[in-house]
Parts: sequence; C-alpha cells; structure tokens
Amino acid sequence: MVTHLRGEMLALLPQLRSFARFLTGQVASADDLVQETVLRALGALDQFTPGTSMKAWLYTIARNLFYEQARHGRRERDVMSDYARRPDQPENAGTERADDLRDLDGALWRLSPRLREALVLV
Repeated sequence: MVTHLRGEMLALLPQLRSFARFLTGQVASADDLVQETVLRALGALDQFTPGTSMKAWLYTIARNLFYEQARHGRRERDVMSDYARRPDQPENAGTERADDLRDLDGALWRLSPRLREALVLV
C-alpha cells in the first residue's frame, strides 16, 4: 500500500512543481517547497486517507508550507529592520551599522528558506 502511495506521489511531482512555481514565483523556491512538501508528506503518509485525492492532499501541504514560510519571512524582515533602526549607537556608527545590516539582509534573502531560517535561529 505504501509503495502504491509513493508511486502516486511521484506521478504528481510535475503538477506539484507547477503549483509551487505559481505560489512562489521563483524556480529555486518552488523546488525547495516541493522538496519540503514531499518530505512532510512521506513523514505523514500514515495520515493519508486511502480513496481521497492525493493531489489535493499534496497541494494542501504545499500551500500550508508556503504560508508558514511567508510568515517566517515576515518575522525575519521585521527583526532585521528592528536591528537596523536601533538608536543605541553613535551617529556615524548607526549608518554604517544600518548599511551592514542591509547587506546582511540581502545576503540572507539569497539563501534558501531552510538555510536562512537556520542562520537566523543561530
């Protein structure tokens, strides 16, 4: 039974990837979203109800992951902008610090969501 479900999941990967590209608008982010979706689906395969739509189940997992990543991204941006606005440094150090944080923020956003989250948590 598990092998059949995995085969069904494998057959749906191209459609899932298209859906992820629609959600994210970026190829690399879509691939990361599909990978994370499949990992979560495989981990929760025992929760799938046979006879229901595997496609709908995978799309739901992908959509929920996308929303979760968007929430984390907003939180990360808020934290970074709070650090950039801190007035606890001397005048010229504040602008240098803000520039450094903007550079760091740009570098963080070029990372995959998983790596970015790991770095921010550290």
